[in-house]
Amino acid sequence: MSTAPKNVKQPQDRKPKTVGQVEVEFEGQTYVIEEEALDDVELLDLLMAADEDPRAALAAAQRIVGTEQWSRMVDSIRTETGRIPLTKTVEFTKVVTAPLGNFVGSLIA
Repeated sequence: MSTAPKNVKQPQDRKPKTVGQVEVEFEGQTYVIEEEALDDVELLDLLMAADEDPRAALAAAQRIVGTEQWSRMVDSIRTETGRIPLTKTVEFTKVVTAPLGNFVGSLIA
């Protein structure tokens, strides 16, 4: 009877699927991203469309964090004159879309 070496990877197909969360920090606040929000083909479509229409990237970020957290971010960066700085909004978009790369990478690994 042969036994497999201890360092051999075990099959992953029988593990129960867990829905995880990722926490990201922006401007001193924590935002929670549900793994389910990343598992979304329409989200990927929005990000791919961002090359032609930068508003698509903002829509993708809002889709990732949801309306409530998006509103919280907007309120936190709003200036005294009532403007919402595009520079900070783009920074936020980069922060919340970063976990998507890890998620997609885990699917193809």
